[in-house]
Amino acid sequence: MLIAHESPKSIMPHVQALTDYDYCLVHLLEQSEEYLNYFLECPKKGRKIIMDCSLFELGTSYDLAKYYDWLLRIQPDEYIVPDVWQDANANMLSFYEFESNFNLKALKGLKIGVLQGKNYNDFERVYSFMVKKADKIAISFGYDYYLEFFLEKEPPYNSKASAFARGRFFLINELLQRNIINKQKPHHLLGCGSPLEFTLYKSDPKFSFTTSLDTSHLIMSGLFNKDYDNSESLSDKIETKMVDVFDKEVSEQQLNLILKNIRIFRDNIR
Repeated sequence: MLIAHESPKSIMPHVQALTDYDYCLVHLLEQSEEYLNYFLECPKKGRKIIMDCSLFELGTSYDLAKYYDWLLRIQPDEYIVPDVWQDANANMLSFYEFESNFNLKALKGLKIGVLQGKNYNDFERVYSFMVKKADKIAISFGYDYYLEFFLEKEPPYNSKASAFARGRFFLINELLQRNIINKQKPHHLLGCGSPLEFTLYKSDPKFSFTTSLDTSHLIMSGLFNKDYDNSESLSDKIETKMVDVFDKEVSEQQLNLILKNIRIFRDNIR
């Protein structure tokens, strides 16, 4: 599974040196010339790019026309088609409208369709739509649907982070058991509640269709002095979003802990 981590711009060179590809949050391209230049240089270095419409960061997808302009300029290898948070019908309509209103043939990258919904039936409907329309399917870590099943369970699965982790695994398994998932199509895991979730996929060949993931969990844990050698750090999640510390200066101690967390993640978890 290919791995990317979003990080404050001051430590991007250190973090990206330990990742398999680069995950681009589109709204940051207009906020930071340094960030923009990094992604303009990626193709020259042979670095793969996945571009995201920044829904998680902004609350709504980035302006569609401006997003398309950035896609034309950056030409990522893959890109998220603008989605709508937890609204199945609006999400499918957004995909259809983006596909209809913009010349996607001018883009070299694969189209990623994101599952969105409030309940299992929503996810199944959206999956059946996206599997026909998109080149790749993405599944988020943070749907409210996950919490309904796990927050009232006994410890250790009653934390929000664990609910997200077990919830996505539950959803993927349910889609598999009902023969909804197309294993020939690649899938992306958007973020995580707990990195321990990825141990559930790594040793089971039936999940080989999960080909990429992105997470800033390791970065945020290090910034808040949480060490992956401590199991509590693995099952907890910092509520602060990475973009809220994007301009933060990172101390040497924090950087060393972040790099340590990345190594532990790559060696033992993913």
